[in-house]
Amino acid sequence: ADTHGLLDKAQGGTIFFDEIGEIPLDKQVILLRALEDRCYQPLGSTNIIKMDNIRIIAATNQDLYTKCNRGDFRADLYYRLSMYSYTVPSVREIIACDIDYFKSSLKGIFKNISNKYEELNKNFSCSQEALDFICRYSWPGNFRELNHVLFLACIEANYRNSCVCELNDIKENIHSSVNEVDKQKNFLDDNLLCDCNKWPKNVFDWIDDYKKDFVIKAMERSGNKISKAAALLGISYQKLDYYLKNHGLK
Repeated sequence: ADTHGLLDKAQGGTIFFDEIGEIPLDKQVILLRALEDRCYQPLGSTNIIKMDNIRIIAATNQDLYTKCNRGDFRADLYYRLSMYSYTVPSVREIIACDIDYFKSSLKGIFKNISNKYEELNKNFSCSQEALDFICRYSWPGNFRELNHVLFLACIEANYRNSCVCELNDIKENIHSSVNEVDKQKNFLDDNLLCDCNKWPKNVFDWIDDYKKDFVIKAMERSGNKISKAAALLGISYQKLDYYLKNHGLK
């Protein structure tokens, strides 16, 4: 029997390619050809089918521009896909910029865990001490790490017949060095937070100014090459490109 492929099912709608950066080079040309010609040929068929109206959304946690420079990702496919790019903020950035939104996101994660696993069907939350630690931790694994740690913390709490995740439930399930988190907190307490006289008048403007200074220095050091400056700053090409445009620096 004939089987409809994903592009076929996406006609008149949207197809989402997750982890687009993981596609092998020899498969990238197949997707590129379909996007360029706006048509495809189903496996085993001699008919060419036109893509009349399909929205393509692709996601990646890699810097595709850098991969293009290394030859690991086709530049022509990158430019075909990147008609409009958007950088999703990291957990760390959300905590720093909108703590209320982050707290509501935590409630959503706990609710998803309860709905997905029958044995964890409780109204889970975390203690204030655990929340403080979560907000201090850098979350290098981003949302996947956050979901993973909270899921395991819920198992620990459920084992105690509790619906409150405590500090140890969080710490025990983080594989990074939690000591670094406490060192960072102690550094801030000793050098800034405990002395109100050292606080800037507007901490957000102060942080923004430092960001801008680092971006300008990185651009100067890299000879105004965005890819090299992005590598120095530890961010993606797209994110730096957006920052430069948004602040009139490009």
